Amino acid sequence: LCINSGSICLSAPFLGFLIDRYNPYIFLVISSIFLPICYMFIGPLPLLSFVGPSKPQLLFTLLCLGFFVPMGCTPVLLVMFDVYKTKTGGVLPQTIQNVIVSLYCASFPVGAFLGSTISGIVAEKYIFEWSTGILALIFIAESLACLVFCWGVHVMKKNRKLSQFEEEYSETTPILFDGK
Repeated sequence: LCINSGSICLSAPFLGFLIDRYNPYIFLVISSIFLPICYMFIGPLPLLSFVGPSKPQLLFTLLCLGFFVPMGCTPVLLVMFDVYKTKTGGVLPQTIQNVIVSLYCASFPVGAFLGSTISGIVAEKYIFEWSTGILALIFIAESLACLVFCWGVHVMKKNRKLSQFEEEYSETTPILFDGK
C-alpha cells in the first residue's frame, strides 16, 4: 500500500499541473477507462489467463492505481465549476454552500467505506481474483456514467448560446490565478 499511497502523493501535483493546462474532462475520461483495467489486473482476473499473479505485476498495478485515482479525483472541482458556469451563463457563484463542500469532502471516505464493504461481502463468496473482477464491473458502470456525463456537458455547452450581455460580463478569470 505504500507504493499506491506514494504514487498518489507524487502524481497528484503533476496531474494538477497538467489538468490546469488542458481539458479536465479528458483526464476524467482517461481515468474512468483505466481504473477498471487496473482492477482487472490486481487479482488478476481469471479470464486474463495470459497474466499470472506475481509481485512485480501487483506492484505495477498498484503504481498505476496511484496514478489514475488522482487523475479522476483532481479535476472534479474544476468540472463542477465549469458545469455551473455553463448552466448560469458564465457567472460563478459568490458563495458556495457548505453542504456542497462537505459532500465533496465526504465522497472519498464514503467511497473507501463502500469499497471495503462491497469487497468484504464479495470476498466471502468468491476468491480474490473474481472479487477484483466484480469491483472492475462496478468501475465499468462508473466509466459509462462518466462518459455519458462528459458527453452531456459537451452537448449542453454546444447548444448554449450566450447573449451579448452574458458574453461581455461573463467570468473568464481562471479559478487559480497564477499571476501572469
